Amino acid sequence: MKFIFLDIDGVLNGDKSVAKRELYVVEELLVQRLNKICEVTGAVCVVSSTWRRRWPVPALQQFLEDVGFMGKIVDRTPYLPHEERGVEIAAYIEECRQCGLQPESWVILDDDTDMGPLLPFLVNTDGKVGLTDEDVSKAIEMLAA
Repeated sequence: MKFIFLDIDGVLNGDKSVAKRELYVVEELLVQRLNKICEVTGAVCVVSSTWRRRWPVPALQQFLEDVGFMGKIVDRTPYLPHEERGVEIAAYIEECRQCGLQPESWVILDDDTDMGPLLPFLVNTDGKVGLTDEDVSKAIEMLAA
């Protein structure tokens, strides 16, 4: 199985959408770019965004579907207070392995770089603009490797 560890703010939205001062906003164009990654690679999403602390997986799935998301959110990473996001993602991957699920490949889409040893798996988006076509190409290449 291929995983996309998905941050939302700064990936599926940028300054343009956040400037509206609304919480929980995503841009359809950026969601379409995420769709391309999922479609080309067959990857599923695991939400690593802080949104995971307020939204259960089915609600996140529905929210994104309402703006055109065609992929699948299968889970969310654990919340580990005072830990970097990379530690939370690593804990999720280790839990998968202990359950007998060996992730085939994974990529992290995030506008922050707090990934520790998982930094090589990061596609670091520009939080001002969100997911770009170049980011999509990098993610597809990384998931194909």
